[in-house]
Amino acid sequence: MARHFRKFVLLDILSLNLVFFILFFIKKQTVVLTFPYSHLFFIVNASWFIEFIVVNKYVRMDTPFLIDRFYHLFKSSMYVLTLTTLLIVSFHLHGYSRLFVLRLFLAHFFILLGVHTRYYRLVDAKHIFHPLKSHLLDNFDWRKFLQDVFIVPSSFLAVRWFKNDGLQIDPECQQLLVLYTGLWMAFAFWTAKFSKEKAKNIYFELGLEFRVLAYLAVSIAFLIFILGVQEFSRVEMFGPVFFIFVLKSVLIIMKYYYLKKFPHQEDVEAVFDIQSQLRQEELLIPERKFSRATLSVGKYLETKYLKDMPEMYGFLDSFLPLQDIEENESVILDTRNLYNINIQKDLSARLFINLHKVNDVGPVNKYILTVHRKLVAGGYFVGCKSTMSSYRTRFYKKYPRYLANPLYVLDFLIHRVWPKIRGVNAVYYFVFKDRSKIISRAELFGRLTFCGFNVKQSTYIGGSLYFIAQKVKPPSFDTNPSYGPVIKLKRIGLNGKAFDLYKFRTMHPYSEYIQDYVYERNKLDQFGKIKDDFRLTGWGKVMRKYWLDELPQVYNFLRGDISLVGVRALSRHFFQLYPKDVQKLRTRLKPGILPPFYADLPESFDEIVESERKYLQRKLKKPLSTDFVYFFRILKNIVVKRARSH
Repeated sequence: MARHFRKFVLLDILSLNLVFFILFFIKKQTVVLTFPYSHLFFIVNASWFIEFIVVNKYVRMDTPFLIDRFYHLFKSSMYVLTLTTLLIVSFHLHGYSRLFVLRLFLAHFFILLGVHTRYYRLVDAKHIFHPLKSHLLDNFDWRKFLQDVFIVPSSFLAVRWFKNDGLQIDPECQQLLVLYTGLWMAFAFWTAKFSKEKAKNIYFELGLEFRVLAYLAVSIAFLIFILGVQEFSRVEMFGPVFFIFVLKSVLIIMKYYYLKKFPHQEDVEAVFDIQSQLRQEELLIPERKFSRATLSVGKYLETKYLKDMPEMYGFLDSFLPLQDIEENESVILDTRNLYNINIQKDLSARLFINLHKVNDVGPVNKYILTVHRKLVAGGYFVGCKSTMSSYRTRFYKKYPRYLANPLYVLDFLIHRVWPKIRGVNAVYYFVFKDRSKIISRAELFGRLTFCGFNVKQSTYIGGSLYFIAQKVKPPSFDTNPSYGPVIKLKRIGLNGKAFDLYKFRTMHPYSEYIQDYVYERNKLDQFGKIKDDFRLTGWGKVMRKYWLDELPQVYNFLRGDISLVGVRALSRHFFQLYPKDVQKLRTRLKPGILPPFYADLPESFDEIVESERKYLQRKLKKPLSTDFVYFFRILKNIVVKRARSH
């Protein structure tokens, strides 16, 4: 969502609820909701939330033309209204005024209309009117049309027969059948469902069917709501919708299964360049035209492997001594299979390149450790990964927008959250075979460092992140790197002894292993923390701002590792940045949950050091009174001056 639209989201939902209570007060002379308006209140808000998530109207409203915003506001209001009526009819909610609902959405629409009119200006009058779609009847597919002409009435009659234990076509049934068929055909024409154009994939074709059926369902519900029709049951009204979708889904799945089983073979010259096919074969089995003992890998990469990737070759040539590495000292692959890596000789390569994305090779640590075993000391590992932004782009191209939004949330829970939950992550790896993983830059660099590499350089080329890592040390012996939502961090405590500090995760997994890497490149900001720390997640920044990530430290407090007030517990890396005298003072006292930073509010790292020195010296002389004074100063700055973590 565009940032300048985020404030309108809060205004949107608040105005909807405010209008609801005003209309209810005018009608009942009270603001205490009674049945059925209490249920109606929940239904209205649920409909707004569903529409906001699925349609994402504020992304679509990111346009400079006011008339376009009016259109999207109106369409959004109609979506919420029809969804509300669908839920009302589905739950048989009675005892309310239909005019109340219509006035609610009409008033809400005009409030938003006024706000957007006041806030934005019309910048291009030429875009006020938009022509209607002219392609709806182009390339008309009669087979699709005749298929629906048979399926829609048949589904309606089948449900009618099931409901009444027999087929009774009375006048009311005939009217409803005509209404069903007419609405179905109208929405089918509107969405260009009968076009000869092929859908991108099975998801788009199923999504189009679902879209038409959704329009049909909400339209039926809206007509029932407006006309007050009650003689038909919910099964008779909405049963055909479900039955049609099942039949159409079965037919579509069968069609795609048939196409997959018996694909239409095209001539390779008509689809691909024959030379590109040969180059792919050469990548797997390189020709031996030159003496491997004398040919440098740089020339080999430039003329053969990376001939069609000049940007990639330029990146490697800038940061690697390619001319000093012989071709027989290098391994160049494009594989996702660990077997192809394992068959290489151990400790034999000075350069190992795999052009296949890390996301599909797994398990990731096993893959990196295998490469580590093949390289000599100081050898280079070159690889790539799919970026999170490119993954999102491909995901949204795969599904229609109204399906992509909720499915992306589900995909996030499955592929980002599920693998990090201890105890059930084994089920994830059993189901998905450790492929198509979503890996952040911080996690990848952390895994490389954990496995004994030092990341030298990285760059983005064609939607992928390419990296150069050097083998500099043995792999870490840490048997439990942080991966779950609650992490243990080694911190310096009383008498200089290390202890495990518990926090909620705010960084990507394995981020703790690249603290030196990030510090060397970014240094510290004015608050004594690393600048532009890409290890932080989006929700992690919010949790840090309000100290939510520090809630597990209550366990450390109860266990006696830390006190309520005291200097912040530091990692060994940050501890070594302090002057020697402050280091000694720090080890004489326990660290704390509430640091003196929030009492003095220093504005630079030097001021932070001086603030802590002053606090520690004072506490060594008067421990209780010092903590008492600092506690209330911290509380005042947080509540009154709204001091927040950074």
